[in-house]
This record gives sequence, structure tokens and C-alpha cells, in this order.
Amino acid sequence: MERTQPRVAYIEPDRIPGAPYGPPAPASQRAAKRLSAQCPLTRAQLSRLRALLGAIEDGLKNGAKFRWSQGERELNMRLLSRAGAELMTKTGLAKAGLVLKRGQQPLGTAYYGAPLQLHAELYLVGVQTKAVQRASGQAAARGAHRTEESHAR
Repeated sequence: MERTQPRVAYIEPDRIPGAPYGPPAPASQRAAKRLSAQCPLTRAQLSRLRALLGAIEDGLKNGAKFRWSQGERELNMRLLSRAGAELMTKTGLAKAGLVLKRGQQPLGTAYYGAPLQLHAELYLVGVQTKAVQRASGQAAARGAHRTEESHAR
């Protein structure tokens, strides 16, 4: 008996306007093409992002801490910001008007090069932080007024 190739059913491209020539691509290829159009990250970046989010989750659940060099910090922070997660130091939190929630431990440390040349602790914004409640305008004005009176005496 003679072996024959199995027949692949497909519609001729001239019957469907704009259709590619040949048999349709497998579902996985079509899904990958759709995903690449929706997500501007490469496979390597997605894999790294998955590892980073896993490290952050371990830090939140178990207290496991990471330690990044300056190059790792720059790469990882950029990738996390594209995914919507932001890590900040205590100084950055204060400048942004945020404070740590009670009992929060740092997720890890990252090296900041010249001129600082130090390892700083990093916290996850939105999960480990909250906005500082500012005094209302009248209360602040009253407080300033009292201060001025006390200095005048």
C-alpha cells in the first residue's frame, strides 16, 4: 500500500479577501501573534517579569529578601514599572507623600551608585504604603498662627 499525505482542508485565499496564502496557522501561533500585538514585551522579558513578581510575592509572604546590583536594579525597576508595579526607597516614599504601613518589612535591597554608593531598602508602592494625610487648610493655618504667637512672646 502506498502512503499518502493526509489532506489539509483550507479555503483558497482568493475566496477570502486579505487571507494569507496556504493553510491556516495553528491556534498556538495565532494566539502568540495576538499576544505579541497586545503585549509589547518579549518572551525573555515576560519570563524575567514572572521571576520578579515571584520574588516580590515571596518577600510579601515569607519575608524572603532579594539583593540587586545597580544594573539589575535599573533593568528590574524599568520592567516592573511597565507592568504597573513600583518599588521605592524610604526617601522616595517621603518625596512622593507616602508612608509605610505599620509593620512593613523591606522586600529587598538595591545598590545605588555614585554619588550615593549605598544599598537602599525597597518597598512596594500601594501594597506596603499609604498616602500621608495632610491637615486641612484651616487647621494648618491655625497651627501656623499659634506658632507665630508663641515665637512673638
